[in-house]
Amino acid sequence: FQKGGGTHDIDFNPNPILSESIHFVFPNQVHKVTRELDTYGFVILISKEYIDKISSELYIDLFSVYYLKPVVQLSTEKFNKTTDLLNNLTEEFSNQDFNSKSVVKSYVSILLNYFLREKGEETDLNSSETKDFRVLIKFLILVENNYKEHHPVHFFSSKLHTTERSLNEIC
Repeated sequence: FQKGGGTHDIDFNPNPILSESIHFVFPNQVHKVTRELDTYGFVILISKEYIDKISSELYIDLFSVYYLKPVVQLSTEKFNKTTDLLNNLTEEFSNQDFNSKSVVKSYVSILLNYFLREKGEETDLNSSETKDFRVLIKFLILVENNYKEHHPVHFFSSKLHTTERSLNEIC
């Protein structure tokens, strides 16, 4: 949001819409924006599959950092840097010149890594709580990708390099 005003409910949790803030909504989350008339900004829709093509770990990192705390407030300098990246991405996306898909993919990667770095600095990605949350996310992705076949718990625990007991406790 470039100019704030109003609220953004994400999974029924209200978040104030502040100027120069970024709000993340992940697949299967419910959200509703109630904005004031002069509120404006960008909306970027990026599928999980597209992020997976860039890096599956990037999606897991973003989910780990932003799922429970989906809003980040940027300084004016950092928000302007983000806006510049978004403008470059939008321009490249519109051009459809030679190799523009690769350039767009690179801009998306830079942008998402930039967001990850912004909030990742205050999140301990090595804490046991975060590691368990990451295992849970990976488990959910495995279930989503393998739901058509019945698999025993051992299948999932071995893929996640953990014990069945540990996976059960995390879930």
